[in-house]
Amino acid sequence: MRVLFIGAHVGKGGGLALQTFQVFTGLRRHIDVDLLCLDALGVHRTMAEIPGVRFAGPLVFPKGIAYLERAVREVRDDYDLFQVLDPYFSLPAAFWARVFPRAVFFGTDPRAEVGWRYGPHMNAFMRLAMAPLISGTPLIVNSQALAARFRRYHPRIIQGGVDTRRFDLLTSRAAARRSLGIPEGRTLLVTVGKVIPVKRLEWLLEVVRRVPGVDASAGTPRNITATSTIERCSQRIRTSAIESPSRAR
Repeated sequence: MRVLFIGAHVGKGGGLALQTFQVFTGLRRHIDVDLLCLDALGVHRTMAEIPGVRFAGPLVFPKGIAYLERAVREVRDDYDLFQVLDPYFSLPAAFWARVFPRAVFFGTDPRAEVGWRYGPHMNAFMRLAMAPLISGTPLIVNSQALAARFRRYHPRIIQGGVDTRRFDLLTSRAAARRSLGIPEGRTLLVTVGKVIPVKRLEWLLEVVRRVPGVDASAGTPRNITATSTIERCSQRIRTSAIESPSRAR
């Protein structure tokens, strides 16, 4: 069986993008699988040197959809299954390319995500637009909560996991804490993601202020390009952290 993963910016640095690439590299040891995605600025461009990875064009909206559609059409007779990995680029591209069979994976609710950013009218538009794109297609989600949002499509839940082999080399929990500069004997709250308002990183700092003995750490992918929204949110979070400078980083 030959499988084609279709994504938007798998190497750009987001959490779901990273998980997608990890699944792709893991599956290559067991099945014949290739990865088709769009290109964006960043250190991940070395992905193009990995066998089975192909860029269809630049990451631009909405032209990126057309780039993916054209690339999928060119190879649609070469694969037995098409795995759609994002709702904004690869989902409409695969739909318009009329490739079958295809499976769709959601790691978030695109209707709600667009609604949070652009308001209730766009939420309603996304609900109308999404229905034909996923109807009659196997839908896979990564949580019970997400499955509840799409219950009418009878989604299958495949939860994310942790490769415990990555931690086999750690001699002890104390050694792991020392290697990362984490204080011993204290609770640490950790989050990883873009510094954007929807992540609500201020709540993490509020916990640090209210609960003694708790530290907080927030990380973001190194190759994320700063935007005005990210900069404004970062400034707000830095301002919030002033009250607890030694406990937030």
